[in-house]
Amino acid sequence: MQDIPMPVQFRSEIIQPLLKALEAGESCSLVGVGSSGKSNLIRHLLRQDVREHFLGESAQGILLLYVDCTKLLDYTLRALHGLILEAMLRATEKGGTELAALHPKLERLWEQATDSDSPDRTRRALEEAVASVLQAGTAQIYVILDDFDHVAKNAPTPALNSLRALRDNHKYRVMYVTVTRHELAFLRAEEEYEDFYEIVSFNTIPIGPYTEADANDMIDRLVSRWKPADRPSAAERQRLLEASGRHAGLLRQILWAAQSAGQGFLLSPDLIEKLRGHKDVEPECIKIWDSLEKDETVNLEALVKRKGPISKGIRQLEVKGLVRYRLLDGTYDIFSPVFDDYVRGTLPGGRIPIELVPDRREVWVEGRLVGDLDKVEYHLFACLYRSRGQPVAQPDLVREMIDVEAARRRFPGRPEQRLDAYAAELKRKIDTAHREYIMHEPDGGYRLIGPDGM
Repeated sequence: MQDIPMPVQFRSEIIQPLLKALEAGESCSLVGVGSSGKSNLIRHLLRQDVREHFLGESAQGILLLYVDCTKLLDYTLRALHGLILEAMLRATEKGGTELAALHPKLERLWEQATDSDSPDRTRRALEEAVASVLQAGTAQIYVILDDFDHVAKNAPTPALNSLRALRDNHKYRVMYVTVTRHELAFLRAEEEYEDFYEIVSFNTIPIGPYTEADANDMIDRLVSRWKPADRPSAAERQRLLEASGRHAGLLRQILWAAQSAGQGFLLSPDLIEKLRGHKDVEPECIKIWDSLEKDETVNLEALVKRKGPISKGIRQLEVKGLVRYRLLDGTYDIFSPVFDDYVRGTLPGGRIPIELVPDRREVWVEGRLVGDLDKVEYHLFACLYRSRGQPVAQPDLVREMIDVEAARRRFPGRPEQRLDAYAAELKRKIDTAHREYIMHEPDGGYRLIGPDGM
């Protein structure tokens, strides 16, 4: 059985502005953290029907060269230009009659470029190949430089700037797309390769999490070979989207973890704890973390410890889709509770799932400010928090309630009934979809889970 192809509109929020910029003659830089789906996006872009969907008839005149930079054994001009020529050979094999007729000439130029010890001869071979392809009726050439991080870091300046010279000789007809985990400005001092940096960095497009529609399409694709009875239900899909934050790698690995664990796994109240340290899921979190810049990790630390993130840094994280602004209370959430849990475990003293900040009368649950507690609820929570992990007897909680509520009673009935009503409201606000924090004891008292989750 073949994999289900993704709909042509997959990743349209990225592909549409990318192709629009390229069609206008502008080079671009695609930036996505580890396992954000960069490869899937590029494979999708390589489809002719996708380009026709976004560009119409003009897509027929485009030659797209996919250059896998992981194949480079060194970063010399000869190696880089030779790899681009190799991509041109592959692309023209699939082209029309005129491009196919060029194949012998392009193969000769590739051999000339890779066998020569002269950078000038290698450069001239690529220039002649590009000119020949354009003369054969190609309107534009898009050069996709995938996994470009190490090239940007290590390639000699003349090798990188020679790409700018090639583009300048064919302005509006030859464009580059660099695909990296890190923004180019963080990989190398931009003044070292200013000529090339200038043309690609102007249009920097982040690769964030999937849209909900794309995430669901990807789930369909991943489970297409499963038995119908094993495929996730609507409730399990929603839980998967929430836990992964729709990040491509996390979504895939959490789905596989759920398949291995069996039915009901995704709906477990303690799903986040079950995924903590998981042999397949944790490496995805590490890839994301290792893709961040220093100031971004500092801001994530400030966010989880609530020290107030630096505005510029938090904006970088927001653009990448790694944090989301909470309009109601003006705070930020990390995009995925699984990655949030990983970050808290990575930072010293970071994993505090539930916390009381008495001087500000704030209650935080998994990084979320619980901002709608009334006076009685807050004092009941504070009482439970002081004894967290241990039950608080019903009479003690009743006394705390009566001391605070005075004559303003929200609920009717005897004190024990009113306590249960307040506790039910408190649980509704404190407990999450995957974890119960406030437990009702058999004797009528209540208990807040302790730091060890018990």
